Amino acid sequence: MTVELRVHRENILNTLELIADGAGQREYQRQVPFVSVPAELFNQWDDFYYPDDDLFREAFSDLELIVLSTFDRVFNDVADAIAQELLPIDEFMKTEAWKTLSFAAREALSRIEKVGDVQA
Repeated sequence: MTVELRVHRENILNTLELIADGAGQREYQRQVPFVSVPAELFNQWDDFYYPDDDLFREAFSDLELIVLSTFDRVFNDVADAIAQELLPIDEFMKTEAWKTLSFAAREALSRIEKVGDVQA
């Protein structure tokens, strides 16, 4: 796998890991208090998920691309439901939107780990 492909893969996996990890989100907020962590979660996914890009597609197996597409549908449903009303991280983590998003990220990670090589 080329460095460029590995970067695509690592960016997606790291973003999914952050979305899945409540403690990690709290720690991120503690380290960077002037940043909206909920906004970062949404922005990072939008920054790194490019399913129509050939290099992006090459970084993942066909099954992994299906897993990522499934997560993206949940991600977009949650984004539409909250409609830019992002709460502070501790409040956001109490919402059904966060629970749904975090669960979907954990599910995606578990399926990618079973299907593809996540070793960097």
